[in-house]
Amino acid sequence: MCECCANHAKKHEDHIHVQGVNCGHCVNAIEKALADMPGINGLEHLAEANQLKISFDARLVDVAKLTEIITGLGYNVA
Repeated sequence: MCECCANHAKKHEDHIHVQGVNCGHCVNAIEKALADMPGINGLEHLAEANQLKISFDARLVDVAKLTEIITGLGYNVA
């Protein structure tokens, strides 16, 4: 297996959707709350759906803790 394929094989990306994300301020609040959590790969604001898509490595992220942080900010996890 080439090095590139080996790197892809190491990735295990999962996603959750956060409902009620209406603006950049919402995205920034969630991003700030998750800043110290290892394994978070990225956030994508889906403006038309009022959602935030969070990409993460499920091997590193405790999904229950992730959900707890987000719901603690007043958002719903789908």
